[in-house]
Amino acid sequence: MSIPDWSETNGDVVLRDRMADMKRTITLYDTTLRNITSLAEVDHITTDELLQIYDSIDELGIYYIEGGWPGSNPKDKSFFKLVGKTYQSNNQITA
Repeated sequence: MSIPDWSETNGDVVLRDRMADMKRTITLYDTTLRNITSLAEVDHITTDELLQIYDSIDELGIYYIEGGWPGSNPKDKSFFKLVGKTYQSNNQITA
């Protein structure tokens, strides 16, 4: 998108097109892990499988990854413990 150059009628003020110089950032917040752990149908999912899903989301470059609620069940608690100790990435794990 481009904004054309323009000047006021007296010529004192000129607006330049600066859109090309601007960097835009979109920050995504993923809730896949939270949604999976809250579904009764996937009660059998293991912590290792959650970590594999986390890796896949991380590889996509998602900045915020919601891992569930660590106080709600032992599986979420285990996931948060492991992800905090094991993984060094550019994202933020959230609850």
